[in-house]
Amino acid sequence: MLLDLALVPEVFEEAAYSGPGLCGHCLRTLADVVLEQAVVRDLRNGGWSRHMGLKAGQWHPATKEIIEALAKAKRLCKFPSELKAEPDESREWCYEALATHEKAPLNGIICGNRLSEEFPGDPLVQPLEKMHDSNWYKARSASVRLRRQSADYQQHLQGLLKWCKSAMFIDPHLDPSRPGYAEFYQLLEMARTRDVAPLIELHRCSYDGSGPNRSMLNYADVDGMFAPLSEKLKNAGLRASVFVWDTMHDRYLITNLIGISVPNGFDVSSDASEITIWTRVSARDRDDIQREFDRAGRRHQLRFCFDIGEIKGC
Repeated sequence: MLLDLALVPEVFEEAAYSGPGLCGHCLRTLADVVLEQAVVRDLRNGGWSRHMGLKAGQWHPATKEIIEALAKAKRLCKFPSELKAEPDESREWCYEALATHEKAPLNGIICGNRLSEEFPGDPLVQPLEKMHDSNWYKARSASVRLRRQSADYQQHLQGLLKWCKSAMFIDPHLDPSRPGYAEFYQLLEMARTRDVAPLIELHRCSYDGSGPNRSMLNYADVDGMFAPLSEKLKNAGLRASVFVWDTMHDRYLITNLIGISVPNGFDVSSDASEITIWTRVSARDRDDIQREFDRAGRRHQLRFCFDIGEIKGC
């Protein structure tokens, strides 16, 4: 649900397009997509963005604004060097991107018309001018049908949890002590592939059950629920903050990159064939949901909070 892309420098060159004015038009279209739905690899541990800055005079005037917007939104993600030689021109940067694809698959490598001619028939390397015909563009979807199983959750969240800077798991019945949530820790452990783990928040309601069977939970109750998860996070070198609210209903995963509506929450089903649908929410809705569960907000009452994992104490 999150695109992982590499941009070859000639994407930002007027001469790499078939006609005047096309570069600016295509870059605006690209920015609309990547600033909502993607991350861009900053190849060679940030060497790509340094290269773009050093040769700023070669690029379309919109280039600086786009790269700064990607960096501000934390969508420009450093990726380790793969080839020995430092790239200097677009062809070399394309080969660097291809080498990173062997380590971690990309959705697409976007180039200009000139370079695309050197990779005829390659579905990965495609010119921006023909973006709408590219496999990565046509495969985009705001929703995905998946089984309510950990393997499917991990498959669709792997890239997101690898690159996000913050992650809010919002599920009113999140209870790691229950069998359905026993594998939930596997999602959080996906974040430890990073040098700096994202800020992780877990949000649930302050009661258990429903109707006449509803019972209010105190701090000791919830602390006990999350004790098994706390030990696993501690062993993984991770930390999470648990927030317990007066009431809540909907389930989401909200990150700084995208937000996802998760209607059945993060537990797994005993029926391996049971299907659910996850849907990406708009950036405006994502930001609003994040504000809804901010401790400084007033839409819900925060009953209590505490940290689990590597460091404990609210």
